[in-house]
Amino acid sequence: MNFSIVSPLEKSLISRKHAIENSDYEEFISQLYIDLNAKIQDLQQYSSMYHSLGEDVITVFLVTNLKSMAYNAYHDVYNNGHVDLYVEAGDFKWLGECKLQGGPKYSQKGFNQLTTRYSDGHELGKCGGILIYNQKKDKTTLDCMNEWYSFLEDDSEIKKLELTCALLDPKSNRQYFDSIHKHQKSGMDYKIRHFFVNLSHNPQDKKDIL
Repeated sequence: MNFSIVSPLEKSLISRKHAIENSDYEEFISQLYIDLNAKIQDLQQYSSMYHSLGEDVITVFLVTNLKSMAYNAYHDVYNNGHVDLYVEAGDFKWLGECKLQGGPKYSQKGFNQLTTRYSDGHELGKCGGILIYNQKKDKTTLDCMNEWYSFLEDDSEIKKLELTCALLDPKSNRQYFDSIHKHQKSGMDYKIRHFFVNLSHNPQDKKDIL
């Protein structure tokens, strides 16, 4: 029987190379989301160290780990403003705005920055991301997801964008959901993946074991 074992890094590099050679933006974004999700999982393993740190320090963890996978990933790059998480590959571009969990009105600031300042809705940059870092002991990931999801569905200003969200599926245990709306600049579809990163730390044993 013929088979091969390929590491996640090798799979990622092959996929991204294929995407760039074929000008397939969707394939590139699909692989980016696989890798970013894996790095978020790595980050959550260190919640005991990151539960009280600032947004920039947390974001730099993700940037550094994406760089380790040969992504052109940057923090605080200028693109009509200072973008928290910036990824490019050739002509492909993906922008991410990161916020500490502070309620939907606070997250909306990141949404507005991403959609009205940083991104332009171009065909090679028609996807972006919102990353919400939850450090609150009294909020679960699902609490944060439901709160933000409901806000996007109900807010009067966001309704003007014709935004729709993919249905939440708690049984899948996915810590993200997707939305699509008409971009303010391009007038065309802009897709956002909303990631939720749980960095709360509230161990109930007598001694905190790191």
